Parts: sequence; structure tokens; C-alpha cells
Amino acid sequence: MPRLVRRAVDRQEAVAHYERGIAEWTEGLQDQALASFEKALELDAAIADLPFQEGLERAQAGELSDAEGWLWIAHLFRPEHVPTLACLGDTLRRLGRVEAALDLLQKGAALDPNSWEVHSDLGLALCELDRLEGASNAVERAVELHGLDGRLAVNLASIRKCEGRVDEALRLTDEALRMQPDMAAAHVNRAHLMLLQGRFEEGWREYEWRPRKSLPAARLLENHQWAGKTVLLHQEQGAGDLIQFIRFAQALEGAHVTVSCDERFIPVMRCVQSVSDAVSWTEQHAAFDLEANVMSLPRILNVDFRRFEVPYLSVDPERAVAWRERLSGERRLRVGLVWGGNPANPVERKRGIPPSLLAPVLAHPDVAFYSLQQGPQRTELPGVTDLGSECEAVMEAAAAMMNLDLIITTDTMPAHLAGALGRPVWLLLHSMADWRWMLGRDDSPWYPGMRLFRQPQPGDWKSVVSRIAEELKIAIR
Repeated sequence: MPRLVRRAVDRQEAVAHYERGIAEWTEGLQDQALASFEKALELDAAIADLPFQEGLERAQAGELSDAEGWLWIAHLFRPEHVPTLACLGDTLRRLGRVEAALDLLQKGAALDPNSWEVHSDLGLALCELDRLEGASNAVERAVELHGLDGRLAVNLASIRKCEGRVDEALRLTDEALRMQPDMAAAHVNRAHLMLLQGRFEEGWREYEWRPRKSLPAARLLENHQWAGKTVLLHQEQGAGDLIQFIRFAQALEGAHVTVSCDERFIPVMRCVQSVSDAVSWTEQHAAFDLEANVMSLPRILNVDFRRFEVPYLSVDPERAVAWRERLSGERRLRVGLVWGGNPANPVERKRGIPPSLLAPVLAHPDVAFYSLQQGPQRTELPGVTDLGSECEAVMEAAAAMMNLDLIITTDTMPAHLAGALGRPVWLLLHSMADWRWMLGRDDSPWYPGMRLFRQPQPGDWKSVVSRIAEELKIAIR
């Protein structure tokens, strides 16, 4: 058989074994899959590039879970293939599994010290672990190897932001946009930096580069007068974002405002000032005239959010009365606690606090503590009454908050819920917190009843807890 024909036959057989292996792997038949992959590689070593290319394409498209599956197969084929290590490591980082990502990226950097991509991704992983000196060194090494392009400028800007060097981060972001004017990640980063600095008008314009629901131009709110019309507002991102930004509905005077949102928040949205109705975001909605994404409202309406009343959210009166009766026997200061948000959110590793660190706060005998914590972080704490099972519904949590004297929470949905209700809130924040909490403030213009307690250094929750413990002593005098 001629060599070219033999090669083509081998390729076909290799692909057949490879595809069989993929099917077996998907069904959980790992031993059979490994045997099929081995046969495929014996026939054609180039077959090893197929799962890498599949994973790379999915990672670039943001399909991270699918990308991870393909990249683990690619890693199985070539355990020391540096581009696979880099792509898989970065995918795991974006999925929030930073320690696993770090192992892969460090291996890649050791195998190829001249791979700028590995050093760049390694820097981002180290940054998420608050290892800022190593993060800076890694990305600076990537720049030495490759030169400063748009991607590296954005990555280095992310490190500078975490270091608190916001002006330099903004300069690097501007440089990225000079090189790549349509780079969405750079525009979003620029928006975050401007909003951190309180440059709201410019920041809201840049924030339109964020991933968001595409809406038909014919019904865009910004193109029409809304008085007398039904306006549909779409939830974006997390539940906290919805609660924070729904205040802008107060500016839609004369409109019938309907909110399309997660079903869990329908009862709460129906209690928002200026909102007429709320519906599930999984349903089709035909009976409306205009629509907008809720986080686009600041730009569309061009109004200062500080003009809106707080509280702008109320609760079901019957539930408020029920909770008043439930808690009325307690004469001490009643304090609600939340120490973690959604563990699937990659940023939670910086926002959440291990509940064991709260011991100095819980030592106050003149305070009655109530846990409002939900999800897998929920745990029993000595001397704390667990209300989690009673507050799984968001409206129940809101009604409970109305009968607490103070809510101490990390940066998660209950912080916004309590803030929108006008309750006193003490918010525990990472040293470089999310853009909405701005820079160096111990108050929030978004929620007048909120105090901010920031880490003095990345990861230093003990100092935050010590300060809160001291402030509680003052509060109960």
C-alpha cells in the first residue's frame, strides 16, 4: 500500500478510536476510554491535538465547563504540553478552582520558562490568592518575554488594581485600548476603575461593554418616551446587582414597570417602590412596550443614584408581624450574621470569611446573634440561633431583617437586601473590594445605613473582626 494511502487509513482509524474513546469517557468508562485513546495515538500521534483545540475553542468562547472536560483529555494525551497546561490552568482559575490552576501553571512555567502565556496566567492565579508580589513578577516576566500587548496590559492592570495602584491600572487599561480599541475586557475593566473612583458618568458608558442580554432596537427604552408604557427590566448578573440597581425604576415616572428575574425574587421585586409587577425570566413576555437591562439604567436615565429614596424595598406586612412576634422575647441587641455568598462564584474566595474567625464578635454576652446564612457554608456556631432554614425564601429573610437591630455580612446578596430595606448594615470587605464600594470609604452612598469594614491588607480578616468586636462594645453601651 502506498505510504500516503497508508497514512490516510491510519488517520481514519485513529479518529475512529479517538471518537470511541470520547464516547466511553463521557459515559464514565475510563479504562475503556484510555485503551481507545492509546490505540488512536499509536496510529497517529497528531490526534493528540484534537482535544486541545476543542478545549481551546470552548475556553475562548467562555464555555468553561465544556472546555475543562476537553482539556483534561488533552492533558491526559500530553501531560507536559505547555499550551494545554496554560489553557487548562486558566480555565480552572476562571471556574474558581485557583489552587488546582496554580499547580498546573507552575508546572507549565517550570517546563517552559520562556512561555509568556504561562507566566501571564500564573500571575492572575497568584493575584486571586492575594500573593501580589509573585503575581506582579509573573506578569512583568510575561511582558519581558512578549512585549506589552492588549492582553498583557489588561492583566497587569488587574494586578495593579489589587495592589491599590488604581491610577496606574487605569493608565495600563487605556494603553490596552489604544492597542486594541474593541477589547471588551479592557472597556469593562476601565468601567470598574472609573466607578471605583466615583467617575460615574464615564463609568456607566464604559460598562455597556459588559456581557449582557441583546435587546431589539425597536423596543429599547433609551429610544422612546416611557410615560404610559409598560417597561420590562431584565435582571443581570447576581441577585445583589438586581436589588442594587432596581432603585432606578423610581425614575421611570408614569411607566408600568415589570421586572423579569429569578423566580426567587419575584415576591421581593413586587415590593419595590415604582415596580408594578415581576415575572420569571424563564418565560416569554409579549405584553410590554419597551425594555432594558437593569444595569444599563444609570446610563440611559442619566440620573444620580443618590437622589433616590432608601429604603426603596418593603416587606409583606404579615411576614413582618410574624417575625416581630418570633423575636419579641429577646431584649438584647439582635444581630443577624452572614459570612458567605454563592460558592460557585469565583470571587467568593475573597469575599467570604471562615465563620470560625467570628469568635471575637460572638463573645459579646449582651448581643443575641442570628444566622441568616444559606447554602453549603451554613453551619452551627456556638451561641448563635440558626434562622437559615426559616429564611430560605428571600421575603422571609427580608422580614426577619426588619426585626433585627443590625446585620453583619460579607459582600453578598443579603448585604444589598438589608441595605435596600434601610436596615443598619456592617459590611466586611476585602482590601480591594468590588467597584461599588469605591475607595477608602467607611460608608456607602448606595446605602446610607451601611458601614464598611475593610481589610487593611489582603486576606486580613482578623483585623476586620477585631474592629467589629470593638464597635459592638460601643453599640451596646
